[in-house]
Order: sequence, then structure tokens, then C-alpha cells
Amino acid sequence: MPFDNLGGPERDPDDADLLIAARSLIGLPHLWVKNAYCREGLGTMRYCAMAALSTVCERPFLRPGRRVRRLARLLVNEMPNQGGYLLRFVSAPLRVRGYNDSFATSHDDVLTLFDKAINRLAPYRSSWPVYAHLLHRTLNNFQT
Repeated sequence: MPFDNLGGPERDPDDADLLIAARSLIGLPHLWVKNAYCREGLGTMRYCAMAALSTVCERPFLRPGRRVRRLARLLVNEMPNQGGYLLRFVSAPLRVRGYNDSFATSHDDVLTLFDKAINRLAPYRSSWPVYAHLLHRTLNNFQT
């Protein structure tokens, strides 16, 4: 059917779980990095948004698989519309990397992108992991 890939019950049920896991890898500012896929510092790994997606999907950073590209498209769908018509021809992983590395993008902007994508998937799955994710974010906001 022509509209099958727009979302719905036939969507892979663990996309939201993977996004939640990737978000948790970069959930605190000291776990997130710009202008690199990942860096090791102070005994912990720091990831960019694309490296977090690749890590939870167990794919190499430079060779994203089908699932990583699909998750990147979910994040791109939640990005603010900037860049014009030609940006349509840039792959989703490159757009996520560009958004992550932009001087105008903050850690909160990247987390908001993940939150929007996770919440968009919420109606198509059980509510427990999404609400657990929101509870985790609320607790983190109190701690910082």
C-alpha cells in the first residue's frame, strides 16, 4: 500500500525503545559530544546523537544500517524546518550529525528532538516505556 510507511501499528515496536536507549546514552550534558562521534573522558564514553543511535543498534558509526537510518529519519521529522529545498537530498544520518554539531544546537535541543520522536511513537505501542522515559527525564531535571 502506498501509505504503509507513515507509521501505525505495523511499525517496528521497538523503535521507541531504541530511541529511549540512545537518548539515555546522551541524557546528561557530560555524556554528549559535538564535532565527533564519540570520545572517552573521565572513564565514560561521550556520544553524539548519531553515535548513540549506532551504538544502541550495534552498528559501526560510519556504516549505519537500515534500522539506524530509520531512527535517524524519525529524528529528522522532528527537526525545525531550516535549510530550504536542497536539504531534502541530504541523508537523514548526515542531517542528524549536522544538527548535533551545529554551533546553534544545545544539549537540550538534541534531547528535545529525541523526546518529540519518542512521543510521536507513543500511540503505536504500550505506554509503559514512554512514561518511564518521561519520569526519568523529570527526575534528571530535579537533580540538575
